Amino acid sequence: MYRLLFPQMSFKNRIWLSYLILLLIAVSSSGALSHMIAAHALEKNVKDLNRSAIRKSALLLDERLKKITVTAMSGMLNDSFTGTMKDIRLNNTASYYGHFADLQGWFLQMKVNEPAIDSVLITTPIGDFYPTTEYRQRGNLFEQSDMYRAIKEKNHNVWIPEHTDVFFSGKRSVISLIMEPLIDDHTRMEGVYIIVNVNVNTLIEALANEWGEPASNLNLLTVSGTNVFTSLPLVKPFLSKPEFINRLVSEAEPHFTYNDNQDDYLVDVQRIQLTDEWMLVGVRATRDLYGQVAAIKWTTMAVIGGCALLALLFSGMLTSYLLRPLSQLVQLMKKVESNDLAVRFTSVRQDELAFVGNRFNRMLEQIGQLIYDMKEADRSKRLAELKALQAQIDPHFLYNTLYTIYWKAELAQYEDVKEMTYSLSQLFQLGLNSGQDMTTVEKEMTHVTEYLKILKRCYDDWFEYEIHVEDGLGSIRIPKLLLQPLAENTILHGFQSRKGGGRIVISVYSFSKEIHFTVEDNGSGMDALQLEKQVKVPAQDASSYALRNIYGRLKLYYGETADFRIASDPGSCTRVTLIIPSNHKELEWEDTNEE
Repeated sequence: MYRLLFPQMSFKNRIWLSYLILLLIAVSSSGALSHMIAAHALEKNVKDLNRSAIRKSALLLDERLKKITVTAMSGMLNDSFTGTMKDIRLNNTASYYGHFADLQGWFLQMKVNEPAIDSVLITTPIGDFYPTTEYRQRGNLFEQSDMYRAIKEKNHNVWIPEHTDVFFSGKRSVISLIMEPLIDDHTRMEGVYIIVNVNVNTLIEALANEWGEPASNLNLLTVSGTNVFTSLPLVKPFLSKPEFINRLVSEAEPHFTYNDNQDDYLVDVQRIQLTDEWMLVGVRATRDLYGQVAAIKWTTMAVIGGCALLALLFSGMLTSYLLRPLSQLVQLMKKVESNDLAVRFTSVRQDELAFVGNRFNRMLEQIGQLIYDMKEADRSKRLAELKALQAQIDPHFLYNTLYTIYWKAELAQYEDVKEMTYSLSQLFQLGLNSGQDMTTVEKEMTHVTEYLKILKRCYDDWFEYEIHVEDGLGSIRIPKLLLQPLAENTILHGFQSRKGGGRIVISVYSFSKEIHFTVEDNGSGMDALQLEKQVKVPAQDASSYALRNIYGRLKLYYGETADFRIASDPGSCTRVTLIIPSNHKELEWEDTNEE
């Protein structure tokens, strides 16, 4: 089988299948063994737990009944109670209302000490005493009730099973403690009885919490087979059968198995110590016990299935972990395909995959060096082209400016010549820019301003100009001599047919992530599409070489992120816009300018 199966599988699948088989064998074996141990121990444990629960529940009920009894008996030591008993013995009916008021605190204290107490009634020859919060049913006398006959028959304190409270309004279900109070000389008070009504729901809830099952499964019976909690029907009909009751009251069988209609039941009995007539009975069908064993079996199978799924996941994760270096190497190769040569393979292992990864890193370093050498060669070429383009504009501008100064000198306008010569010196100083190819927006605007001042001296009212720079943009670095050629073309070509009324507006502002430089005029205009095509397409003739120079320098420095736009409405508005990115970083160019 190995020769037929494994050689045809990939390395990853072989590892995955091996771990899967191993984990499934381990999980199945441990699950089957756990089921056998649990099934063997469950029957014994359930019996022990059932007996323990019955015993604890009986102790709890004993404690609650004892606490109620002690609360009532300790209250007999209260001054108001003893004073009342003394006047009752003396048949002092005149003090009834005073004692009625004094006993209210005693009633309240009993409820505080034991919240299960629902109500208290003291019946005496001089009248009944009870909490003012309760409404006494006057027609129901204690001497005419079954409880009176029960205490007379027992001649000691007696507990009455669940019944409807007939002495107070509300018809609440209670069990009652009937007591004859004792006075200081420990003699009973004739004709005086204390009836303490206990809330049934409170006791049932406490027993259910201790029993750990619903209250309907509780069975509190009397020795005669009657149900103490009548609001809870007997869970099994045989609980009231005489033969079953006989076995319950037999001290020799506190735990036994009872068969009824071919069903076996586990029975546990616990007597209530405070009253020898009550006993707590636990009944559980043995089929429930076996049902739990079956549930354990199915649960075990479900756990085995779940573990099998986890095994599938775990084996896949382990396989992926072992092959992670190979997967990492594949991902790095994909990044290299996307021109990311900065990636490197790292591994703490010293295996064959690490060896391949190291050779991969060496190959990337060699490729990176080759690319760097090519970029350096291309950089040198671009710098040479930029120097050539910048050199083209200087003679052109100098020719036009000197011609204008010459014309002013011929007209003997020496003041204008002086101002123009100063402006020209400023132009040369800003244009030379200490040998740097880059300048700032502020210096570039000063440069074009000095140029416009010169021409303003030349042509007087021929044109007006405005310059606007958005705050915060003055320190941005840009290539020099971008705006002066645009202003020059506007005056020499846009206003050549005008004698006055010309207007030039130069603006610098930010838009989105771009900086826009605009030169607007109201000159004669042009064919914007044709001129823009000439500027952006290389040509051999000299037409529009100043605009082509600017566009070429923008593309060399900013690449495809820069743009050159022309819009013209002859006689109204002609606008030339230069667009550069606001987040451009100077890298190569700064280093070159410093050489």
